[in-house]
Amino acid sequence: MNREEKSAAARYGAAFFATLISYAVVFRSHLAARLGPLRNLAASLAGSTALSALPLLEPRLRPERRRALLWVLLSAAALRLASTGPLPLGSDDAYRYLWDGRVQAHGINPYRDPPQDPKLHALADPTFYPHIFRPDMRTVYPPVAQLWFLGAYALHSESFCGLQALLLLNELVALLLLWLLLERLKLPRLRTLYYAWSPLAITQTAAALHLDALMIPWLLAALLLAEQRPASAGGCLAVATMVRPLAALCLPALLLRRPLRQGTAALGGFSLGCALLVLPYISAGFSMIESLLSYGEHWRFNGSLFRLAELLFSDSSRLRPTLYATIALGSIGIGALRYSRQTRFALALGLYFALAPTIYPWYLVPLSALLAIDGGPLAIVLAPAVMLSDLVLVEGIVGGRWEVPTSALLIEYGVLYSATLWQLLKAQRQRRR
Repeated sequence: MNREEKSAAARYGAAFFATLISYAVVFRSHLAARLGPLRNLAASLAGSTALSALPLLEPRLRPERRRALLWVLLSAAALRLASTGPLPLGSDDAYRYLWDGRVQAHGINPYRDPPQDPKLHALADPTFYPHIFRPDMRTVYPPVAQLWFLGAYALHSESFCGLQALLLLNELVALLLLWLLLERLKLPRLRTLYYAWSPLAITQTAAALHLDALMIPWLLAALLLAEQRPASAGGCLAVATMVRPLAALCLPALLLRRPLRQGTAALGGFSLGCALLVLPYISAGFSMIESLLSYGEHWRFNGSLFRLAELLFSDSSRLRPTLYATIALGSIGIGALRYSRQTRFALALGLYFALAPTIYPWYLVPLSALLAIDGGPLAIVLAPAVMLSDLVLVEGIVGGRWEVPTSALLIEYGVLYSATLWQLLKAQRQRRR
């Protein structure tokens, strides 16, 4: 290792330890407790500083393969463990996860009855049940997510330890697959750090215990298998879809711009995978999607173009169906673009986030993994920008409204759309070369 590489390695180490200390202070010190629900926002702002150094250090360091991979995995685990507490921070979703796991452990289909149904009264425990959001609604989470909930509950039924362990294992697998994908694409392997150190992944997965990161290994596996084994790639995308249905928007990018036989195989793998995963819960019938449809019809939070459309069109009854149709058709158009497959995956998810009425920060965790492949400014600014939506907590306390402040929305989406445009123009120039 020459002098320049030693200097770059030392700066990598300094960036990591500074980030580790900042997370430990934000999540574990008494001083940071004064931040209250804004701890995730503070951690995202601090953690993004380390990410901003990666584009400068990346070209200067070419470490030995095994040593570099071990460094990536250990640093990712350390940052996540420093941010993990006994209870989820900033969200009550994890209580519903383990309630669903508890119901399944007792042999009951989680889609059949809402938590407050008298039939489930005997399962109401003092640990999870009192904190469940909307106990009058059936679960909204798809079958693969349910299997994870059952596994987490089986590992530890009295706390979140089982869920935390599975999420950490999932993150390490995702990083290994991202590493392999970067090798396949002949891109710098240390771009894995864009996700390993991602403040969005750390705050929303390790601290808040959201499930969205469970999609990532399957999305990356679909990209890895896309050329040689299209049917298996379709099956992997089906698993991701059964964690979060929005992963289905990546299907056109998997099917299009390839020989018809391969596209048909990918579609067959996707269809078969979805059917097999739904089968164990199919006895619930329409109840499987009842809450999901209600969510799509009524929820709204932190939307950008949706909020603008609300202001422009007086008749809002047709607004949501129109936007959802636009997202579906747009994903088909994106699938036909002459960009790399991973870029088309990211664009398809990005289109949803641009038009959907409800955008919580944790929804974008899978997108942050895809953005790590190309690096660039969007991978850096994504976390601090979208975490500005946490200012809704201040607005709720001070102003009594559950709305992200308009100034925060303008900064959030101004930064995100500007970085997206810059990255697309850069990709266009590179494609022409």
